[in-house]
Amino acid sequence: MNAFSGSNMIIMAALILLLMPAAIAGAVADMDDVNIAVNQSGEEIGVLVIAHGSDDEKWCKQIHQVVENVSLPYPVELGFLEFVRNESISRAVDRLDEQGVEEIIAVPLFASSYSSHIQEIEYVLRLRDSLPGNESFDRVNTTANIVFTRALDDHPLAAYILADRITEMSKDPTNETVVILSHGTDAEDDLRSQIISQDCLAKEVKTYLRYWTSPPIRVNDVKYAFIHGNETLYPNLTVEHVMENVSQTGDAKSGKAKAVVLPLMIAGGSFTDKQIPKLLEGHDCIYNGLALASHPNLAK
Repeated sequence: MNAFSGSNMIIMAALILLLMPAAIAGAVADMDDVNIAVNQSGEEIGVLVIAHGSDDEKWCKQIHQVVENVSLPYPVELGFLEFVRNESISRAVDRLDEQGVEEIIAVPLFASSYSSHIQEIEYVLRLRDSLPGNESFDRVNTTANIVFTRALDDHPLAAYILADRITEMSKDPTNETVVILSHGTDAEDDLRSQIISQDCLAKEVKTYLRYWTSPPIRVNDVKYAFIHGNETLYPNLTVEHVMENVSQTGDAKSGKAKAVVLPLMIAGGSFTDKQIPKLLEGHDCIYNGLALASHPNLAK
């Protein structure tokens, strides 16, 4: 076998993307060279996109649209972790097996790599032996080799989605603070990792706004907060605390600063349409509720 397997070539391509300035117009729009490299590996490769799932058909439709917009020269199948029984991960893997796939690149369409859901997916894919909780999941049955990638985390293309949203929403940048809202977790280790990732993401967004947008957008700051977090360990990262802190950062001339709030959610649903607006009640902010799925970068 060649020194670089198909999965290694894809991982190398992903690393290249991570190092590219995502705000450059048309970033990674042309994947032909990467596709050629993968095809020359001699292996039958398939891609498994994994989403959480929802009983909201509108939420699932957004996920289907993202996957349909993925253009690759090998099979791509979508599987849901839960709530969509007829489109489970196991069934998606079976479809890849039927197409003769020997290696499966499993991509979690999640905002963070640090959560119990990622551990549940690893269990379903037989990449770990036990579940973190008491839930029951059907496990895959395949002879194909499975390579499990990271979730979005602080990927440059995710940061650019947020920066792009800000260019559409911002009205008075010097008196605005961006607040990125994530789902969060109460698991201490996972939350600590999410904080590191969110910190990097916030810095990337701020850099894109200042150096890659034209004209530059110099917002006061870019912060983040968790809808569900450990309030005992990190009381300063609750939505209420961060929003209140933003309101106190204005100057004497302009008065209180306004927050530009962005949901770091894969698809729109109850979180973006109901829960977040309720959390923002009483705060002076700009919020349009757009999730990541409505931006072409998520398919990229």
